[in-house]
Amino acid sequence: MSAIDDIIQKGWTNAEFGLSIATRARFTELGNQLIDLATQDPKIHAALTFTLLDRDDTRGSQANLFTVSPAMHSADQKLWLHAGYQTRSHVEAAVPEGERPQVLVNFLDAVDELLIAIERGFHKALREIGAEDVFNVVYHPDPMQRVIHIRVVRYIGARKHDAPNEPVTGHSDMSLCTLHLYETHGNWFQAVPYPQELITNSESPQKDQKIKVMRSNLKLIEAIEDQPIFFLGAGWKQLGVSDLPACYHAGVRPAKDSEFISPFAEQVAGNDVDRVSLVVFAQPNIQYAKENNFPYASVMQSRPDTAVEL
Repeated sequence: MSAIDDIIQKGWTNAEFGLSIATRARFTELGNQLIDLATQDPKIHAALTFTLLDRDDTRGSQANLFTVSPAMHSADQKLWLHAGYQTRSHVEAAVPEGERPQVLVNFLDAVDELLIAIERGFHKALREIGAEDVFNVVYHPDPMQRVIHIRVVRYIGARKHDAPNEPVTGHSDMSLCTLHLYETHGNWFQAVPYPQELITNSESPQKDQKIKVMRSNLKLIEAIEDQPIFFLGAGWKQLGVSDLPACYHAGVRPAKDSEFISPFAEQVAGNDVDRVSLVVFAQPNIQYAKENNFPYASVMQSRPDTAVEL
C-alpha cells in the first residue's frame, strides 16, 4: 500500500528515518533530563523560551513558541520541551560558555544531528505523498527562517493505575505535517483520518455527529518505536495543495500485558511511571508565513470534539 493510501485509509504512514532507534532514544533521554534542569534553573528556562514570530494571529502562538512548559488541552499532567534551528544561537547568547551544564551542551549537539535527519525524513515523506513542493514552504535556504519544532514530552505518571483513561485528548496537530519518532511505551495512541471538510471553525449538530462517527473508527497504532510514522496536521488544509486528510489521534491507556515497552524506556524516562515521547512538527518558514499571512490552524480546527458531548 502506498503512503497516500495509508493516509487516506489510516490517517498515517510509516516513514523512513536516518537515525537508529537507539539514537532517537538517546536524544529523548537528553531532552527529558533538560526538562528537569529547566524547571529547576530559571536561567536555563529563560534561555530555552522565546517566540519565533510575533503576529496578531494568536492561534499561531503555540505553533511558534519554543519553551519548557505544561502542555495545554490535556487530561494528563505533561511537560514539554521544544527545540529547533534557532535554539543553539539563542541559548549560547543567553548562557556564557563556561556556565552551560553538560546536559545542555550535549542536547544542543544532538539537536544539530537530529535536524539533518529530520530534513531528509520530511523530504522523502512529502515526496511519497506527491507534495515535494511543500518541502520548500518549510525549508527556507536560511535555516534561521525554518520553523521545525522538535518536541520532547513527559507524560507524568501516565502509567499509574489512576492515570486518565484518555491521557491525550483527541486532536489533530496544528502543524503542516508531523514525524513521530519515539515512544518509551507504545500502543498508547489511536488514529483515524480527519477529513478536510471537518477542519473548520464552524459548529453544527451535523458536524458534531460526523465527529462522533469519526471517533468511533479510531484504531490503535501499535509498536511504532522501530520505524517512525508520518502524518498531516490541520495546518495542511491551509496550504490547499491536496485534499489528503489530517490525522486525528487520541491517547488510550493499554492494559499492561498489551503495552509495548521500548528496551530504552527506563533509561529515557528515569522511572517506571512516566512515559516520554519524541515528535517533530513542520510549519511554513517565517518568510512564507509573513508574506502569505499564513492562517495557523485554530483550536477548534485541531480539536473538533471540544464542543462535542462524547
